[in-house]
Amino acid sequence: MASNHLETIRAPVHPVFHKVGENLYRLESTGGYYALLKRGDKQFRRSLKTKDRKLAERRLADLRAKIDNLSLTVDGKVAFSELAAKWLESVQHTIKPSTFKRMQGCVKNLIPFFSGITVRNSTLYRLRGELLLAKGAAASEAEQCFHQAVEIARHQSAKSRELRAAMSLARLWQKQGKREEARRARRNLRLVHGRI
Repeated sequence: MASNHLETIRAPVHPVFHKVGENLYRLESTGGYYALLKRGDKQFRRSLKTKDRKLAERRLADLRAKIDNLSLTVDGKVAFSELAAKWLESVQHTIKPSTFKRMQGCVKNLIPFFSGITVRNSTLYRLRGELLLAKGAAASEAEQCFHQAVEIARHQSAKSRELRAAMSLARLWQKQGKREEARRARRNLRLVHGRI
């Protein structure tokens, strides 16, 4: 005898959070605490990695302090066209005039595709470091920019931007002969991001 049994279709289960305090939420399924903070037009969501309420409140206070220290100014976002113009200016002295003219044409053709798109703080610092290296400035200035880019990206939970900045830093260290620091940085990146 063939049984006609219908399979039940299950709707996707969405995590259920309960607000337990200002900016503090508790995940129903695990009991873990999460923070949700807003600053400017940016929203910060973080796991506080604890099931203890008191510890969660202390970690939330620490997170608030870190987020308050972030600079979310108008300079934090730069239009692609402005950044491209600065880049062209920085490389002009290192290339032939014909190459420069070709690059100008390429950038001019790219600008319509990137209109209205801004570059965030961490990318700005990383690119500033790359530009400093291209100009032949002191490597310590570029290194400082890369460190700032990594920190800002980490605070923004922007893993891809953090990865790019950390790779720029590791490349700089490798060029400087600081192979052990570069190796250690790449090893840490593998642990954090899973693959490189």
